[in-house]
Formats: sequence, C-alpha cells, structure tokens
Amino acid sequence: MTEREREGERENVKIIPFFVIYLKQIMKLNWGYSIILFFVVFISLMVAFIIFSLKQNNDLVTDEYYEKGADYTHQMEIDGRSAIFKDSIRLLDQNGVIVAKFAKSILQRADTMHIYFYRPSNKKLDFRD
Repeated sequence: MTEREREGERENVKIIPFFVIYLKQIMKLNWGYSIILFFVVFISLMVAFIIFSLKQNNDLVTDEYYEKGADYTHQMEIDGRSAIFKDSIRLLDQNGVIVAKFAKSILQRADTMHIYFYRPSNKKLDFRD
C-alpha cells in the first residue's frame, strides 16, 4: 500500500460523535420502552416538584387568621377612630434606627404606648416595643 492510498483511507474514515450514536440507540426504542421512559421522567419531575413545594414557607400571617378575618369590622372601627391622629404620628429612619415622633396632644392622652412592628411576609420578624 502506498502512502497516497493510506491518506485516501484516512479521509474515508468518518468520526461519529457520541450524541449521534446515542440518538440512534434511542430511535431504536420500541413503544413499550418509550412509555416506561415517559413514566419514569414524569414521576421524577413530580417528586422533584413535591420536594420543592415542601421546602416552601407557608405560614399564615397570624395564628388566628380566620378569627381576625371574621372580626374585620372591629379593625374598621379602630381605623375610623384613629383617622383624626393621621398627621400626629411621624416615623423617621435615622441611620437605621426608627424614631417615632408623636404630637403633644397624643402624649397627654396616653399613659403608656406600644408600637407593634408587623411584617406580613414573615411573622418571625414581628415585634412589639
């Protein structure tokens, strides 16, 4: 065999990528294996979705969520009574510290005051001062 014939044989050799061989093997699957493969993939995705959903935080905003919803008229009455104090309370953020400033008329009426910091997205961050 001459050198030229060897070069000709090298040119005729085709390199087949791995994914082409893999696709040919998949194409040979009959319908029974295809159904089994579909169910395995489907069940795997469902298990992954269930694991993801179980890791999510689904706490209610308050412990007595339904009772507070049923008694919302009481909250509307409180909001109506406090409408006159709308401009009497100011909250300021000074270097990461929250400062509450009250009008003198409110300070004269109250013996003690509590401020309730409420975070709807995470009840663990609620606190009362």
